[in-house]
Amino acid sequence: MPGYLLRISTLIGMIAISPLEVRPSGAAPVPEFEVVSVKPSRALEAGQNVRLPMTFDPVKLTAKYFSLKRLIAEAYGVQNYQVSGGPGWLDSIRYDVEARATAPSKSSDLLLMLQGMLADRFRLKFHRETRTMAIRAMVLAKSGPRFLPAKAGAVKAPARPGFLRFRNLPESASRLSYFGSEFPVIDQTGLHGDFDIEINWAKVEHFVQSGESKTVGEAMASVAQEDLGLKLVMAKGPVDVIVVDHAEQASAN
Repeated sequence: MPGYLLRISTLIGMIAISPLEVRPSGAAPVPEFEVVSVKPSRALEAGQNVRLPMTFDPVKLTAKYFSLKRLIAEAYGVQNYQVSGGPGWLDSIRYDVEARATAPSKSSDLLLMLQGMLADRFRLKFHRETRTMAIRAMVLAKSGPRFLPAKAGAVKAPARPGFLRFRNLPESASRLSYFGSEFPVIDQTGLHGDFDIEINWAKVEHFVQSGESKTVGEAMASVAQEDLGLKLVMAKGPVDVIVVDHAEQASAN
């Protein structure tokens, strides 16, 4: 667990969750990768981190030890629990993917290319549904909010080392979902506007390493309540889900 936490802490402030880009009718064709390599991953050594991040440079996308389920989640800006259906190997067989574009591209365009690659190499077909699922509702604790409104016109400051920094409550809920909650986190605080919100990641690490919290999600919930006055409570709510109708294992190349 400590290695996992250290790996995640290096990503703080670097990962953003983006919704699927919808291109209008008549827009330019979606760009495609020039070269794609998909290979079965080698078995990992004991203790080696198994949740390596997807990386981007201007012309290349790299994903090491990714299941098809996680590739789908990354490509379409959702979490693993929002990908359902498909064959039994969807989340067990791991792949190493390296894909190169013809020219420097934004990460959002590389993800669009990844969507096309999944359809081509894995014969991926899916549909979308909204399902009622277990969620964590983010509400105000009895103590009230322990953060301040952002100054009018102020530019969002970069996060301090060891902290997660958010500008509004929906963003906070989205990032709490990404960084460890076992369920989608939905903002139900009723607060609107910009705020200066920070979560102390070192404190999250301490809660897990000391055994005070069993999971990263539990630790995040504890820190959010103690430091921010934001309580995460179990509830039921609508969640957008990608349902895999068909997929095939990609041949190595």
